[in-house]
Amino acid sequence: ATDLIMFSTHGRCRFKHYHQLQEQTLRNLGYEFRMHTFSAKNFLPELIRITGALPPNLIKAILRVLSQIREVERRVYSTNNGSMRIGLIGEIYTCWETDINFDIVRKLQRMGVNVDLSLTLSHFIKKTLKLDYFEKRAEKREAKRLLSEEIGGHGFESIYNTA
Repeated sequence: ATDLIMFSTHGRCRFKHYHQLQEQTLRNLGYEFRMHTFSAKNFLPELIRITGALPPNLIKAILRVLSQIREVERRVYSTNNGSMRIGLIGEIYTCWETDINFDIVRKLQRMGVNVDLSLTLSHFIKKTLKLDYFEKRAEKREAKRLLSEEIGGHGFESIYNTA
């Protein structure tokens, strides 16, 4: 690859450092590439600049990819129709990384449990690009009432998804 694309965030989230670590690691391994870092503020302008695509075509492609991601998530996290349903919440990378969470989703699924992982990649993309404005509005208001300050690791999302 000649170009790599990575999201970055702000605030207390450690994800904002990942693109720097990945770039440094790959360069130390001898890879040459251009690193493009996106945030919610520069996502569309930067993607248009890199790809040369027209905005309507780019938005259609983004929505198509988001739909494909949701379909994969639906298949992965809806493999069981067990009677017990458990919601997995917490720090986003702990929820996602099987090496960190001891593959808890798969273990629960093998036991017949239907696991609800609310912090998915599609959720992350929608939140980062501000496409989730109308989703769970009452739950978000309640979470804001409960929290006195911003917390990292998608703690806010864990609170309103629990509600």
